[in-house]
Amino acid sequence: MEMTEHLKLIDNFVESWNSIVVPIYGKKSNDNRYYGIGSGFLVNFKKEIFLVTCLHVVECAKNYKGVFGIFNGNGITFHEKNFYIDKDNDIATTHLDAKFANENKLEKVKAFPFEKDKSEYKESGLYFFMGYPSSKNVLSTVGGFDRRLQSYSIDVHKRTNAETKINKNIAFYFDAKSMLTTNLEKKIPPTLNGVSGGPLLSISILENDYGIDFSLILVGVFSEWYQNKKKIVFTEVSAVTDLLNDVCGTLE
Repeated sequence: MEMTEHLKLIDNFVESWNSIVVPIYGKKSNDNRYYGIGSGFLVNFKKEIFLVTCLHVVECAKNYKGVFGIFNGNGITFHEKNFYIDKDNDIATTHLDAKFANENKLEKVKAFPFEKDKSEYKESGLYFFMGYPSSKNVLSTVGGFDRRLQSYSIDVHKRTNAETKINKNIAFYFDAKSMLTTNLEKKIPPTLNGVSGGPLLSISILENDYGIDFSLILVGVFSEWYQNKKKIVFTEVSAVTDLLNDVCGTLE
């Protein structure tokens, strides 16, 4: 596949799965605007719905008032939600149970099928991550509105190592100045501040007698950005699996 085909394939997946990503906002004192704190995403794990994000996003939210996320276009507060955390891997999750859904009129949400068997698929080497950059996400109580999801593509050749305190991590070289649009035009994307907590997804391929099928595999959670070193660090999906298994054990 040529680069334009790769990018269009990513665009198609972004269009199909962008609704799993949740922008998280908070309001500062004496200000009529809500600022983007970070991102999160919804997963379906053992037939339960969870919001996954970074621990540092949850900690940052404590400095704001009226913290909420947007699900299916509805702003829903988090002030009574209990987050389960993994400090060593900078991740946090909360269970969105039936009571929460009923109270907030969430009849149906789209969540990533975490446990779907994709063992027959092979990774293509193409990755992308999604999130809501703070510079493009400000809500105003007096009518202003700005909410924009951003997606960023990377490939396996950009894999690298990074000095990080995250125990289970995967790192990539990321030069914003070299980014291209789907039409192969150079365009510097918004700053990555606010993207923390968003999902890293891998495009995977299954080839058989019927043709080629593409699918997505969750690879990690965006956690750190070292702008000067041009590196980004994700928490590996295995850490997310371990945390969700621990949480499900408390729900039984």
